Amino acid sequence: MHPYNRSNIYRGFSGSFIRSPQLVGVDCFTVGKRLVKNEGDIRKSIKMPNEFDVLGVVQKNYGYTRMNVKCQDGETRVCRIRGKMKKRNWVREGDVVLVSPWEFQPEEKGDIIFRYTSNQVTWLERRGYLKTE
Repeated sequence: MHPYNRSNIYRGFSGSFIRSPQLVGVDCFTVGKRLVKNEGDIRKSIKMPNEFDVLGVVQKNYGYTRMNVKCQDGETRVCRIRGKMKKRNWVREGDVVLVSPWEFQPEEKGDIIFRYTSNQVTWLERRGYLKTE
């Protein structure tokens, strides 16, 4: 095969052309592009609050992953975004988040462990998990 052929091959270490199992049946121009997640898809799993977690609304962003969150239990906590979410999910003021209070100072501090999309927020409101004020 010619190296400039528009097919699903790449050059291996030995110099021979090898079929890539990831690229079988994929157009050359779509390889390497990011898949845009649709916010309308609510079929993916929603992280539900357990007995230790509470839902809250972000009131103010202090910067460097710290935020002021008004929680459903009536407390206002200074929360930080956990490391797994730092670069993946952008949390803004007014977003509904899932907060895990710390074991020490549980009334004052906590971790943001999940951010809900707008469709997930309406689903939580309809099911009675999120109380609107």
